[in-house]
Amino acid sequence: MIVKKRHILFLLISLLSGTKALFSQDEFIQNMDQIPSYINPSFHAFNEGTMVGVVNEFSGKSSLNAVENRYAFFNNFFTNNNFGIGMDILSTKLRNSAYQNTKVNLSYIYRVQLNRFWIFYPAVTAGYTTASFDYNNIIFEDQIDIHTGEISNFTIDPVILSDRVSSIDFGVSFLVHNRKNTLFGVSAKHINRPKFSFVKNDDDKINMLISSQLGYQIHLNKYNRRGLLPRYSYLYFYNVATKQGDKIRFDFYQQLIINEFSIGLNQHINTAQIYDTGELGVSTSLHIENMLLGLNYKMPLSPKAKKFIPNVIEIFLTFDLSSNRGRRNRNYSRFYSHHYRVF
Repeated sequence: MIVKKRHILFLLISLLSGTKALFSQDEFIQNMDQIPSYINPSFHAFNEGTMVGVVNEFSGKSSLNAVENRYAFFNNFFTNNNFGIGMDILSTKLRNSAYQNTKVNLSYIYRVQLNRFWIFYPAVTAGYTTASFDYNNIIFEDQIDIHTGEISNFTIDPVILSDRVSSIDFGVSFLVHNRKNTLFGVSAKHINRPKFSFVKNDDDKINMLISSQLGYQIHLNKYNRRGLLPRYSYLYFYNVATKQGDKIRFDFYQQLIINEFSIGLNQHINTAQIYDTGELGVSTSLHIENMLLGLNYKMPLSPKAKKFIPNVIEIFLTFDLSSNRGRRNRNYSRFYSHHYRVF
């Protein structure tokens, strides 16, 4: 495709360089209520078991700004040693371009029993990020002979760009939860603010991301009275507030859990100095033995957001690999543990 120089400069300088760039900021999955370790690595130790999972995103729009995410995680808790480990891999691709970004994080989580009911999980995370962009298919204006239409292999364009960049960064987090219905967490990513730019000699750095999470669960049939709802029916609320640079994001989740099945709503609000967007999602999930399968369909709300944000279907699949993973009496509470029951 032949693109004028000013368009190339806008694409590469505005989108691929510095902390104002789209790609120097963090992407978000839509199912953060189901896979909270994405935003807070301390959740890798939640319920103290062994889990593995994948998330796949399908965008409904083939525009340049359609970002596709692939996420995978693994965690394991070492009960005898009182700590857990977690690994996350996130792959981001910009549709209709040769841009790819891969992040790998490794977390260490320690368990602190505060009292009979409350548990504290502090964690440290180290990560490695690499991104690549293929410039071979880009043609600058001075390469085109306007008389013959022939394209030269040489350009005198002064922009000096790298085709691959990488960085190492660190994060910290904690999670506090009781054995019944409440959790609270805080996480900070990129605390060392690493450089990450395709423009050589650029001193811009990734902004630190700070996030807080709050979850609360209501047991809808606590005393097992006769009614329409089964014994293990819950209403779960999960809220996330995130700040990175001038961008602020709020995620709100409401989920009805009826034994192995759940259905929910979620709302997402993004604010920045130059734009605000809102998105609405619906979700569902199903437990099949030790497997959890779910999806989330999200759509932009405002006409302005619809021009830039595509509809997204996100599918996730997790497996509980714990040796004592059996759930007694069909208890699918978020606060169910392999080591104790929730009453």
